[in-house]
Amino acid sequence: MKRVFLGLILSGVVIVTLILSESGIIFNNNSKDLCQNNNLFQVAWKNSPQSYSFANHPSSLYVDGSGNILYLHDNFTKYAENQKIIDDFENPEAWSINGTHDLLQPSDEYYGGSGALFYSVTSHQSDITLSRQFENAQNLTRWSNSGYITMWLKVDDARDIDAVNLSLEDNLGNMRQYHPVLNPHPSSNNTFGNDLGYSDISFQYGDPKTEQWTDFLLAPGWNLLFWRTDDFKDIGDVNISKIQKIYLEIDFNANITKQKLIFDDLRIQDGLQKTSNPTHGMWYPPHGRPQYGVYDIDKIPNSQNDYELRLLNVRNTQYITNGDHARMISEAPVPMDFAAKIKFTLIQLGAASEQKKISFPFSKYIPTSWLEQNQINERNNTYFRVTYDFEPDWDPGHDWFGAYISLEYNKFGLNAVWPITRSILQDQEPKKGDATTTNDFAPLNNVEYEMDLVVQGQQTSATIYEVNGDCLTPQASVGYVFHHTRHGTDLRYPIAIESTGNMRSIIHEVEIVSLEKTNSSNTMKQLS
Repeated sequence: MKRVFLGLILSGVVIVTLILSESGIIFNNNSKDLCQNNNLFQVAWKNSPQSYSFANHPSSLYVDGSGNILYLHDNFTKYAENQKIIDDFENPEAWSINGTHDLLQPSDEYYGGSGALFYSVTSHQSDITLSRQFENAQNLTRWSNSGYITMWLKVDDARDIDAVNLSLEDNLGNMRQYHPVLNPHPSSNNTFGNDLGYSDISFQYGDPKTEQWTDFLLAPGWNLLFWRTDDFKDIGDVNISKIQKIYLEIDFNANITKQKLIFDDLRIQDGLQKTSNPTHGMWYPPHGRPQYGVYDIDKIPNSQNDYELRLLNVRNTQYITNGDHARMISEAPVPMDFAAKIKFTLIQLGAASEQKKISFPFSKYIPTSWLEQNQINERNNTYFRVTYDFEPDWDPGHDWFGAYISLEYNKFGLNAVWPITRSILQDQEPKKGDATTTNDFAPLNNVEYEMDLVVQGQQTSATIYEVNGDCLTPQASVGYVFHHTRHGTDLRYPIAIESTGNMRSIIHEVEIVSLEKTNSSNTMKQLS
């Protein structure tokens, strides 16, 4: 009886697959155990009119006479000098608290990098001072009067904290004290509007009324802390090229209770905005503000010259209008026809990272016990997206075409979204519940993947591969012809890479090539 039942299920899967295949939906029938010799991007590359000009794959951005991407290749190696880790909080012996060593302990939870340290605060402490002595003096001259120092801090109860102060000490004992991170304690809740009682922190460049963090606060959970390096007070003649010691002081109030603080990734960088971020504007967050995307660019472990970008999101507990999204948007827009390749790794996926959710066309007839083992936990609203025609200013995140991986539902699909009422009501194609543009795919924790996109007008094809050295093994494919029109040849928008929810996304490489013909090589311009 069981064999007959399973046979009916498999027959149903085959019938549904054939019906959808005949409707134009692309299915991946290749064995997942075999290398793909001609992946989607490679085939498009060979057919691109630009392939001859960019045969050597230079790491740069080139645009045509209209400013659209002709070719973009970025492996993040050229940004090495724009950001520096002061301390990754992975060595507890490097720090002392109030002059006593061995009080910080390794944390199982971290936000950036690969580890963090925690300290358990007792109810009688009014403040604590973390300090680190550098074995070799740190040269921070590049950021003597511009840039930011940032750190991730997780707190159980943010109401206990009044301020976080940061100071540098040079080899002669002179001190530079940066403007403290102040935590307001208003009586009203933080809303989507600009609320009285909360601080508005202006960023370094642009209009201070718009280029700001509205309603800054520390919240329960992970928080991004930042200090502007042009906002300081010196005690003595500080030699910023010979910094020997760093201090972090946390001021508590009378309500302090026992709780755990987790410290992670103290770094200094060129900026957090649109053109002043570590990529110098090659990629930027929506509105050019760190609330919508933070970029940590670090050397790949055990590699001499290879780097990767860690795309981090400010949690919406700290910035309510962000929805736990982080995005990196390209400097130039995409043409109507193009191919894109994005290599990435997803980490910190939670307890369900090694499980795969299986979809059956007749699931209501399958015993519940068969399906319970595939239930997904800790992945609500968790996506990885590559979106083109991404509207970056008016309603970012609610106006795009693109491919997505849903970790909540273990799906790989295509979608278009556009606003009806700004930031409130959206429409989409296909409609919710329509499975014609999805395929089953459950990414695994700390496994490198490649997503290939080929876009030709209204038609899009996409494939996910698992990367093992030079071997690409296909995992899932989708294809669709959109009815909703793109923004038109007179208005082009960039491509965006997005990470949401609890996971962290590591971007290894991005490559985009136009599939359109250009009138002359004179239209080609190298931007960076």
